[in-house]
Amino acid sequence: MPPPSGPPPPFTEGCHRCGKPTDSLLPCPDCKLVLYCTAHHRTLDARKHLPLCFAYTSAYGTYIAERDKLRSFLAASRTGMIRGDSPRDPFAVLARAFHTVPETKPYLCARRDLAHAARDLGSRAGRDEQCTHYLEILRHDAPDAFGVRFHLPYLLLSLGRDQEFYDYARWWYLAYAYAATGGPNVEMPWMEKDGDVFEEMHINSPAVELWEDVDMLVSFMGLKMKLFLDLKALQGVTDAAVDRVPRGMVEAMRPHIPKSAIILGDKKMLHCEDHSGRIKVLRWQLRDLYRQIDELNEHFWTVFLEGRESAVRPSAQARYGLGSREEAVDVFGRCRGYFYALPGAVDAVKEIKKDVDEESAISDDESERGEPVGPPVKVEP
Repeated sequence: MPPPSGPPPPFTEGCHRCGKPTDSLLPCPDCKLVLYCTAHHRTLDARKHLPLCFAYTSAYGTYIAERDKLRSFLAASRTGMIRGDSPRDPFAVLARAFHTVPETKPYLCARRDLAHAARDLGSRAGRDEQCTHYLEILRHDAPDAFGVRFHLPYLLLSLGRDQEFYDYARWWYLAYAYAATGGPNVEMPWMEKDGDVFEEMHINSPAVELWEDVDMLVSFMGLKMKLFLDLKALQGVTDAAVDRVPRGMVEAMRPHIPKSAIILGDKKMLHCEDHSGRIKVLRWQLRDLYRQIDELNEHFWTVFLEGRESAVRPSAQARYGLGSREEAVDVFGRCRGYFYALPGAVDAVKEIKKDVDEESAISDDESERGEPVGPPVKVEP
C-alpha cells in the first residue's frame, strides 16, 4: 500500500456545525463521535452527517461481528493454546503474529474499514478513534499489510499526541529501520511507553534503504522542532520578565505558551527558569536530523523552503527513485500542513540550514588544507 498523499484532513473539535467550543456539547446518539452545541445545529447538520454516521455504525457492526468470530476461532483452535493451557485472551497469544493465521484477515480488514469510517466523520473524536485502530492493527500485524504506518506520524502529531508519536517513532526505527532484511522485526516488543523525547537516537541505519525513511525522519524532526520552539519561547519569557514583570504573572503566563502536551504535562519543566541546556541539545539534534534528511534526499529542503509543491504532483501510482525531487515533493505534501502551522518552524529551519552550510564550508576548507575534519561537537545540557 503506498503512503498517503497529502496531510491528514482537518477536523472539528467543538460543535460540528459552527465550531463553537463549549463544555455542554451534545453527541450524535448513534455514532457518539460528532458533537453539537444545540439540538438545532444537530438537525441542520443531519443531511451531511447521517450518511457518514450510517457508514460508521455499519462498519462498527461488521467489526464487532468479525472480532467475535475470530475470538471464537482462536479459542477453539490450537492457535489459542500456543502460550498457555487456556485461551484466556486469544488475541494476546497472537500479538505481533496475526500474519501467520489467514483467518485474521477479515478482522483486520473490518478494523481498517472502521478506522476509515471514523476518519470520514471529520471530528476530533473520530480522528482519535482512527488513530487508535491504526495502532492496534500495527500492533497485531507486524508486516503491516495495510500500510497504516505511513498514516500514523502526522495523524498523531496533528492530534497533539506527541508522546505517543515519539514512542511510535522509536518503535518503528527499532522494528523496521534496524532490521537487517529491511522488513519488520516481529520479535520486537510493542511500543514502550513514555520514552525520553530529549534522548539522542542514532536513527541513520546504512543497512536499510526504505524509501519511507525520509517521511519518518521529517516527522521525527517535526516533534523535536515543536519542543525546541516551546522551550525557546518559555526561556524568552523568563529572560524578558527579569526585574520587569511580577513573578506571579510570569508563572500564570507559562501554561499558555507551549504547544506540546509533553511540556504542558511536565510541571517541573514548565516552570523551570533555565532551559538553555535542553535548547542546546535539541538544536544539535535538529542539525543532525537536517543532515540525515539531506543525505537521503538532496532536493527536500529546497522544496520545503520554497514553501510550495511543484505544479505537477506525482500520482499515487507514480514510480520514482529514492532521493528524487518527486519523492521530496510527495513528502513535503504530507508535512507542509504541520510545519507551516507551527509558528517559527520555517524560520528555525532556515537558521539550521545556515548553520549547517557554514559548518560544511569550514569542513571543506580544512579538507583542502589537509587538516583533520571531526564530527560536529555535541553540546551537553
